[in-house]
Amino acid sequence: MYKTVNQRHDKVIIIGGGESLKGFDFTRLNDFSGAIISMNRVIDFLPRSNYWITIDMGADWWLSQLNKNPRCYYFAGIPAEKLEYHKNVSVHGLLRVPYFAVNKNEISGGNSGYAALNLAYHFEAKQILMLGLDCYGKGHWHPDDGILFEDGNPKCVKAVQNIPNLFSRSVEKFSEKSITVINGSIASRIECFPKLSIEDGLDWIGVR
Repeated sequence: MYKTVNQRHDKVIIIGGGESLKGFDFTRLNDFSGAIISMNRVIDFLPRSNYWITIDMGADWWLSQLNKNPRCYYFAGIPAEKLEYHKNVSVHGLLRVPYFAVNKNEISGGNSGYAALNLAYHFEAKQILMLGLDCYGKGHWHPDDGILFEDGNPKCVKAVQNIPNLFSRSVEKFSEKSITVINGSIASRIECFPKLSIEDGLDWIGVR
């Protein structure tokens, strides 16, 4: 079931669910010349998504997401112990690993936004813009609004607080490949990549 990532794109926009994207007109991305990666339930509210990824194998909610959009290609990070259960699922399976994956049949676990960044790395992109990866743990930009993780559960709070650490582990890998990653959420807790406003980030990657 684990297959190599063969797609190539010079420019990638990653769209997360963070509140910094509230009110953004996503139709502006319809003519973007690169690839758009969405994750989890974000895809339900986008007019365009070329790729989708999740690493959340803890429940079967994600199975209902598959192939809703015939113009989107679906990836999932599936750990080895879950492979037998998911072997007949119609998805491009990648082996979920606890590190930033260099092998193109593997993907990093820990957070779906981080997995999306790892996928863009596999695409060998030269410009990557992250939007809506805020890591506030508070709410979404889309109608499926509400508390994300910080619901009083100490384990959930710790998971959100650890997300920036995950991203920081990948910086060297992008530097080695001369790949530029821009965080288009000024208030994001992810501090390891340069930050621009949404508008400046879009201008940088070629969306006018």
